Amino acid sequence: MPGEARSNAPWPKGFPSDDYVRSSRGLEQFLFALEPKRNSGVLDLGGASQANISFITGLGHRISSENLLEGVDQIWHDDSTSEAGKIEGFLDQVMNYQYSSFAGVFVWDALQFLPQPLLQAAINRLHDVLEKDGVLLAYFLADEKLTTVPTYTHRVMDNKSILLSPRSLRTRNQFLNSRAIENLFQNYKTIKFFLTKDHLREVLVVR
Repeated sequence: MPGEARSNAPWPKGFPSDDYVRSSRGLEQFLFALEPKRNSGVLDLGGASQANISFITGLGHRISSENLLEGVDQIWHDDSTSEAGKIEGFLDQVMNYQYSSFAGVFVWDALQFLPQPLLQAAINRLHDVLEKDGVLLAYFLADEKLTTVPTYTHRVMDNKSILLSPRSLRTRNQFLNSRAIENLFQNYKTIKFFLTKDHLREVLVVR
């Protein structure tokens, strides 16, 4: 059923339960890579955000929005559909774009909640919809022991900072360490990790 991956567990200690602003070197370099590509397409997989739409269009780019986690909830827990059918349905609903449609993709924190093999299928589709040298920004929780994970909406405030608003608690399907993340993106050109002072591992990937 939709929402099955969500959790009613208490909010974990050390994770903000109110809106907060964090600096992001990954965001800074993501936007720097977009700067010379005027009127490029950007895909936001965190759902429609007026703040993100205004910011990206203000830079002279186009933006499309999809809710990746909502797509997982609606499709993946349907027991009447085969695994292959679920993957096909998910990709058609959330990532149904032409080859090389985007110069950049905001994935935020969503990939860590995708079950295998849906995760690898999504990574492969993102490779297809990104143009050559396109960039992808993703966040992964660095805490290996935590299985119930807070999720947030992400609103770009400026070139270096993001407003995070608490969204829900979800059961994380798997912990992805640096090696696992590198393996996921092995068909991409480069991958760069950014050290942070909080619980997140920022990852910038170039197609």
